[in-house]
Amino acid sequence: MKEKMKKFMETADPSTASSLEAKMNELSKRFCEAHNKHKKKLEDMEKLKTRVELFECLSDKLQSFFDKKTQTLNEADIPGKDVAEMFLCVQETNTELMEQKKDLEVLQHLIEELSPHALPGDKSLVLEKVNVLSKKFREMEEMIQEKEKDVSSCQQQIDAFRGYVDSLKKWIDETTERIPPIQPSLNTDSLKKHLQSTKEEELRKSEEAKYAHLSDELHVLIEVFAPPGEAYSRMSHALEEIKKFLVP
Repeated sequence: MKEKMKKFMETADPSTASSLEAKMNELSKRFCEAHNKHKKKLEDMEKLKTRVELFECLSDKLQSFFDKKTQTLNEADIPGKDVAEMFLCVQETNTELMEQKKDLEVLQHLIEELSPHALPGDKSLVLEKVNVLSKKFREMEEMIQEKEKDVSSCQQQIDAFRGYVDSLKKWIDETTERIPPIQPSLNTDSLKKHLQSTKEEELRKSEEAKYAHLSDELHVLIEVFAPPGEAYSRMSHALEEIKKFLVP
């Protein structure tokens, strides 16, 4: 085209050639401007397409995450679940939720970018979609907080129960040690003495001030006021009586 115009201008008169050259330059300039605008528009459309695809990908990803984790948390309430397993499940879900929060923030920024290019109807649908996802995010946050409280309360109850069991075992062991072995010849008096001895031992170990004397040595003073012969007789009789309490 340029070659033909060049040959035509060589044969045309100077004024016509000059006018034609000016028009051709103007036309060429306008063509370049239109080409550049079209090229930029294509680039903008390609960027917009990429942002739309990112929006769809993130929204589908978030929706899938909420559906899956809601089911997981509901299944954690099934009887028979281990408390440690439930705690780990809740913690993992909370960590993943914080990661998904970043995707939700990206979606909200994408809405601001895409809104000027969307039709009114499409804009409403997109906004509604993001609002629904934001609502599900808040609901899952509340669900996780509730599950954390339930797991913590359950663990406290288990710890308290274990404490009661340990105390009961200790009491059973101590009581078993104090029970006298079965003896065929054990009579009522012997049993009373054994029980009295056991009770005295418990009082002595209690370390209460009023029972402190039970840890002291026993001293018995026997005094006899009588003539020598009668005094020896009385002393002998007294010793025989005391031996009944000193000898097991």
